[in-house]
Amino acid sequence: LIGDPANTTDGSYKVTNNQVDLKVKDDKSGTTNTVTIKDIAQATGYSTATVSLVLNNKPFRIPQQTRRKILTTAKRLGYIRQQTERALKNVHSTTLGVIVPSINYPYNNRIVEGIENECHHNGWSMILMITNNDHNWQLGNIKMLKQRNVDGVIVINHYDDLSDKIVKLLIQLDIPYLVIGGPSDLPGNQVNVDNFYGGYLVGKHLLELGHRKIICLTGDMKLENTKQRLASFKYAFKKLSVACEPTVVFGRYSHREIDKNFSQIDLRNCTALFIFNGLMAFATYSYLRQLGYQIPADFSIVGYDDLQSGYLAPLTTVSQRERELGHRAANILIRQTMTGTHLAEKITLKPKLIFRQSTRRI
Repeated sequence: LIGDPANTTDGSYKVTNNQVDLKVKDDKSGTTNTVTIKDIAQATGYSTATVSLVLNNKPFRIPQQTRRKILTTAKRLGYIRQQTERALKNVHSTTLGVIVPSINYPYNNRIVEGIENECHHNGWSMILMITNNDHNWQLGNIKMLKQRNVDGVIVINHYDDLSDKIVKLLIQLDIPYLVIGGPSDLPGNQVNVDNFYGGYLVGKHLLELGHRKIICLTGDMKLENTKQRLASFKYAFKKLSVACEPTVVFGRYSHREIDKNFSQIDLRNCTALFIFNGLMAFATYSYLRQLGYQIPADFSIVGYDDLQSGYLAPLTTVSQRERELGHRAANILIRQTMTGTHLAEKITLKPKLIFRQSTRRI
């Protein structure tokens, strides 16, 4: 409990022996009403008899999902008694563990939002574990989630060299799992975005606008998604029978290195730039504006990831449909757990090109 109960004067709760007794206050009359079994029955749609059996932890054949809904509703409404807490502990944990490298990048945050929304819709909970880009930490988190007896684990993966280790450990520990991202040949459940198609969309767009002097600022070339974006961007030149090729500057998916990146770029031989992620694209936009250039009058810019930075600057960009990635991933694991089947489902989403005001025809 955060705060000092001794300073509370509105009667909203009281603390006795480390237990918080919640009350529901009627704002019109100022009176305080106790939550009853009937209130919980009305909130859940179950009969008072069913609610009573669950709250008193009686040995009766009531589905786990029903028990979970009644107990969590009782807790939310403030009907918290010792036996209710004990009953909650005896209900099978319908929980997904989610392992994410970092929460500093909006791409990851949107995926997590999609997972959380799907869990909430199905009455499940989520445990989020952040690895801070530490490989050993990531493997350790998987072992910790096994100890917590989660029903499944979703790994948001950015490291192709780590994917095999992750999957081997999950299989060894017999945990239902799904990987978001990574190489497409991984065993087990996987949800991915077609990066090859995304790069092609950008190339086609810029070439059809008449651009031929194009610079690509990439991310880490060790990653499969970076390789696919670059290869498909070049494929657009071939597909549209354009003889020239783009100039490639190799970056590291870091928006903090834009000054360093542009020290390698001759802007005199450029009309358009393809930037390989959202924050780098926004940093590029800001950097060029600071130098006195106008976008898109002087340069056209296309980014990757339709992030919040795309609304701060009118960037044309590729949406990876991050929230849908999270939604589809959680849906697969929840559905497989509820039906008792564990199949290797593979889903690849098509990215979308979002048109804004950072590109023009020349």
